[in-house]
Amino acid sequence: MKNRPKRNNLEKEQARDPAWQQLATHEAAHVVGYYAFGRIIFHVALTSDNGGWVRPVLGDENIVYKIRQNMVVAACGSMAEKIICGDDNAEPTGKDLADLQAAAIRIHGMMAPKEVIDDEVQTAVAKAIVLIQRYREAIEKIADSLLSVVDEIESVTPDIFGKESPLS
Repeated sequence: MKNRPKRNNLEKEQARDPAWQQLATHEAAHVVGYYAFGRIIFHVALTSDNGGWVRPVLGDENIVYKIRQNMVVAACGSMAEKIICGDDNAEPTGKDLADLQAAAIRIHGMMAPKEVIDDEVQTAVAKAIVLIQRYREAIEKIADSLLSVVDEIESVTPDIFGKESPLS
């Protein structure tokens, strides 16, 4: 993501800054990604160091399935920047890319060929794109909510999708 303005408290005019909108959209896409897989969000925040993070409630699931879910969620932020914010250069980078690659290695092992790891990452990115396209409106609503509060949203309710998780 590009040069995001730093903040301690987000003023209304700052909330309309495209860099903050892109950050909020990125984090909102992670929220929707988790929720689409039936995960509950414990906490989501935009931080004063120009970043953000999302923490899901942990549960007991099949480990490979959960790793693949987390890979899709990791790819959601960058893909939302590309699809919703129009940033054609947005691709998973930094922590998101490192998370994707590390997860693929957890699935396939340290000795897996690079092509296998890259294919696993690209599969997650493709699934993230489908998710972003399908739930764009929910991502935009959450991004607007992130921009309308001082610093964070404590929890996200299922109301954005209705009664059931969309991918259940």
